[in-house]
Amino acid sequence: MGLDTPHICEANSNNHDHLALGSASTKKPKIAIIGAGLSGLTIGYRLNQKGYDISLYEARSCVGGRVHTVYVKNIEGTYSIAELGGQNITDGGEAKHFLNLAHELGLEIEDDYRCLSRGFYADGKMYDINELLKTCGFSEHKLEQTLKAISLSAVSIRDVIEHLFSDNSLLKRIFNFYMGAYEGLPAEDLAINPNIETLKYFLPGGIAAPQEVAGTDNPFLLKYIKGGNSKLPLALADALEGKIFLNKVLQKVSYGDEKIKLSFNDNTTVLCDKLILSIPCSTFKDILWEDSVIPKEQLDAFYDVQYGSNGKILIPVESNRIDSHYSLVSNDHVGTFHNNDYTLLTLYIDSIWGSNLNENFKSYYAEMIEMVEANYGKIKKSLPHPIVPSEKIYQQYDEPIIKSWAEDVYAKGSYSAIGTKLGDTFLNQSISNNIPVKTIFLPIYNKIFFIGEHASLIGSCDISPLKFR
Repeated sequence: MGLDTPHICEANSNNHDHLALGSASTKKPKIAIIGAGLSGLTIGYRLNQKGYDISLYEARSCVGGRVHTVYVKNIEGTYSIAELGGQNITDGGEAKHFLNLAHELGLEIEDDYRCLSRGFYADGKMYDINELLKTCGFSEHKLEQTLKAISLSAVSIRDVIEHLFSDNSLLKRIFNFYMGAYEGLPAEDLAINPNIETLKYFLPGGIAAPQEVAGTDNPFLLKYIKGGNSKLPLALADALEGKIFLNKVLQKVSYGDEKIKLSFNDNTTVLCDKLILSIPCSTFKDILWEDSVIPKEQLDAFYDVQYGSNGKILIPVESNRIDSHYSLVSNDHVGTFHNNDYTLLTLYIDSIWGSNLNENFKSYYAEMIEMVEANYGKIKKSLPHPIVPSEKIYQQYDEPIIKSWAEDVYAKGSYSAIGTKLGDTFLNQSISNNIPVKTIFLPIYNKIFFIGEHASLIGSCDISPLKFR
């Protein structure tokens, strides 16, 4: 799903020089890491390997963040793996650091080749998207020139789509959904650059730049960890036994006695020399920052980072229907794809319906099922309404599952997007200790550092995009 997470910066793998932490063997600074998602666990693992004194604090009752594997009962009565968050490892690039880390921890990678065919269900009828695109007569050169001309006056990706398909309302609907689902924000909230590159790869029939395909003849490769992607955070947590503290909700950050003071929801406090924040910017407003901790201009920029509100619903389907009309089918707000053993179908919800999915899904559900049955055939067994899962990893569920990341109190969004609020500012880079970083995430006094998918550098960082799709 274009839920697909979330990016962990290459600096979180082996090279921590930009953190300016001091020598592990001499100074032994006390380092606190907030957030036990993949980025927090990875940097904790690497720093622990180097002998640093680290402690990792997580608000949830388990590790993993936006990587959450569960089991859902299928039609055969057994349980199949379902990913509620980060799913396809290579959805945003080669992910060589992620794969190296998984191999280092003894985890097996599963390859899944799939052919792509896309249908769009609208007004009770199924349309072949590639056939619709053929009517546009896009050549590579013409498309490049057309997009370049449109982008000069456009404000958002929606403007580009409106101009590109001015005479075809159906293609407008299709690509407003695709862009909103993949990048996480409604098309009217997506900045032109670099989101127009995603649109460019969608148009000939592909998914995105890392997986350029055309039609059904060229299979694209999905990769995930055998047994579920949550095996990686669990393996990292095992290596950090005794250093991870769960159910610790950070409420306040201040300075005291030349130390950084962390105050948690259980009335405990921790003093540290260095603080690494591995939490989404969407949660920064839930923390009280003493005036001198983060400069106001920098904090305001964090507040302006926009997050997708994608969600997922997992339902059982007959596994012998993998030869359905289309491998991917969508309507204005929902797309579908199978899980790894083809016994579950993911209804991948876009940012519009996903923003209040738990509250309003009953009004959407019948429309979703109508689209599913139009492509995959009648669902014989009456499905119960989906239920909201717990935080527990690898929990078994007998009912369909619904996961709204926008309504998750510790995520408040699926993954960061390049929106119109910050635009190119979100991509601006600076140098810190000879390492390029996003300017808005520059370290503060070499004491406070920011990591996570939102802080990664596009094109130079691929430890794990793990998008939700």
